[in-house]
Amino acid sequence: MTAENDYIQRWQSAQKHGQESEVQLARYLRKHAENPQILARLGVSDPLSSIRVHSRKRVESLLGGRPVPPKADIVALSGEKQIGISVKRSREGQLDLRTVQSFSRVLEEVYEYPANSFILRSLEAFVGSTDASVVNNITLGGMRFRQDGKRARLGIFEQTLYLNNEVERLLEWLANGMHFIAQLGFVSGTAKSGHATHIWYYNEETDLNVICRTNAIIASSREFSAFPTAIVGTDIPLPFGAISAHQGCIQIRHSLSKISALGIPLD
Repeated sequence: MTAENDYIQRWQSAQKHGQESEVQLARYLRKHAENPQILARLGVSDPLSSIRVHSRKRVESLLGGRPVPPKADIVALSGEKQIGISVKRSREGQLDLRTVQSFSRVLEEVYEYPANSFILRSLEAFVGSTDASVVNNITLGGMRFRQDGKRARLGIFEQTLYLNNEVERLLEWLANGMHFIAQLGFVSGTAKSGHATHIWYYNEETDLNVICRTNAIIASSREFSAFPTAIVGTDIPLPFGAISAHQGCIQIRHSLSKISALGIPLD
């Protein structure tokens, strides 16, 4: 089995298990639609109605072009208030995955937060650019950076050695736009509708059952000011997870333990 086929099989398995958790949670909510404790956890007072799994839908994109999946896996009504629930089966995992070009385009066109050429170069080097010009001629102490196979990549710690000035600009840009990244990952993606108002960590097999409101994560992200002076490893740590390089793309990841450490109310 090739590495690519193995990745596809693991992705399909994760998708299947994720869909199972969505169906299980929707069934749980229908059973407890009038339960005061469940309503209190969601921050609503009226009983839940019109509960349905929404993750397989496709909605209009903020960027135009092909329809995109919504962030809300389950949608419901409480009176006239719509609730969108993003279901997470595991305590850590992927929030968003896109190319550098798509990532920068979303932040510029949706949030009016553009990236300059230095930041884009650093991001391309971080995910592993197939364009040799991105990493060619990068040297440290006379030693040329070594390409690893077809994709040359500089992890964030390596960038502090090879591209120190540029990585400082990148980290400052990410820090100042942290609430935009949180909005992209947790709430909307590039979808015009089907936004997530809540993250529900739910897995009946492991008794995982924790709710967090997405607006609390956004509010906390606005208070983020700077990264640590020393970053060890290849990933970029975020207050609510991390940015990783995956298949040549930017992967925004979530972490329940990090969200909890922020002091955000969990139920």
